[in-house]
Amino acid sequence: MNRIVSWNDLQYEREKILYNKVDVVLKELQSKYEAFCKKTQLQEKEFFNHLSESVKIDKLPSVSDLLDTVNRNLHTDLRINVFLFQSPTSSAMCIPRYGLGGNDDELIILVSQHFLNYLTRQEQLCIIGHELGHLLFGHVSIPARSILESEFELEDAKDVKSNILKWMTCTEVSCDVIGLISCGGDFNVFCSAMLKFVTGILPVTEVSARVDNLINLVLQQYEDISQSLYDAETTTHPLTPLRLKIIESISDTQLIRQYGESIDKKALHKYSKKFNSVIDSIIQKIYPGIIPSTDNPIGDNLFSLGIAVALSDGEISKDEVLAIHHILNVKEDIDAAYDKIKGKLARDSAQTIVETIVNTNVQKIKKMKGIHKKDIVVMLRNLLLVAASDGKIEKTELDTIYTFSKEFGFSKQDLVLLVGQMEVQ
Repeated sequence: MNRIVSWNDLQYEREKILYNKVDVVLKELQSKYEAFCKKTQLQEKEFFNHLSESVKIDKLPSVSDLLDTVNRNLHTDLRINVFLFQSPTSSAMCIPRYGLGGNDDELIILVSQHFLNYLTRQEQLCIIGHELGHLLFGHVSIPARSILESEFELEDAKDVKSNILKWMTCTEVSCDVIGLISCGGDFNVFCSAMLKFVTGILPVTEVSARVDNLINLVLQQYEDISQSLYDAETTTHPLTPLRLKIIESISDTQLIRQYGESIDKKALHKYSKKFNSVIDSIIQKIYPGIIPSTDNPIGDNLFSLGIAVALSDGEISKDEVLAIHHILNVKEDIDAAYDKIKGKLARDSAQTIVETIVNTNVQKIKKMKGIHKKDIVVMLRNLLLVAASDGKIEKTELDTIYTFSKEFGFSKQDLVLLVGQMEVQ
């Protein structure tokens, strides 16, 4: 039996998994926390303030033609409203519908003046497509910023902020794919559009003349940062070199090549699996917290070090142990691990336990064969993810991570730089 390959098939599978983890706690947040609901309403109001000062431009012949082309390339028939607003930096956004419900007849996209002034027609298709992806995939139904900026206590949901950060990174990947299809599958166009919007506006002629060199440089940056400490923590948007590397790698996959065509369901499943596998392999090198390695030789040490990080403030709860379990994707008996720590706390101070855990793991890892600096980088990224799971990194947590990392040649400045890339926006 055959089926048409549609935009639904281009949603990154990892995003769906993380969405289910986030969505399950959303109703509880909305019902229990008045402050959370007010924050969400304020952020929704912020969008409408932009909208009230904007000009509707989708009836302009050039913009109307853009929207017709996007629909044609995506094989859709969507009603898209485009508004132009003033911004000091290049920006595009879509309407948050947390309180409005999902009305697919009201697809509203806002673009700054840079959209008309500095992008070519093909690049405009890419940006419209990317923002449209957020609407099509339902990203606007999750008030991610509100969750990241709120304080709450939820049973078995201590890792929700960590999952939000991971999910937001994955949403951008899904939307980049829609952006690629929207501009006709042109990889160079996708790259130039992303570079202009991310790095600031360069003259169109300059970017066009040097686009190949720019793309090659940025793709080389992906190779560099995949081995580096400095550019690899989870933020609300993935790193630009990573985004370009993903699109380069999937642009010639069978799923993309046969978009809009009727193919056998078994073939579609095979192509989809390959498509997601390619993305996973690229993301894993930069964001190991999203896709933990199954063959990390020092993975067994992560859980105990995560416990040490959580215990750095002098106490630890069962929810924190559970959060570490979720973040690191380790196979541990939560009850047994928590009881063991509580037993140790009855005999020794938290500081003594933390020091013992760190020293023990340092000695174990130093005795292992085939351990490279990049393996320690993976551990540091994951430990910082544990520390940031409540939305912020405490000094005591950072001190514990530094005590471990300095034994392998990392300086305090290394960690400060890395923490700087974990800002919760």
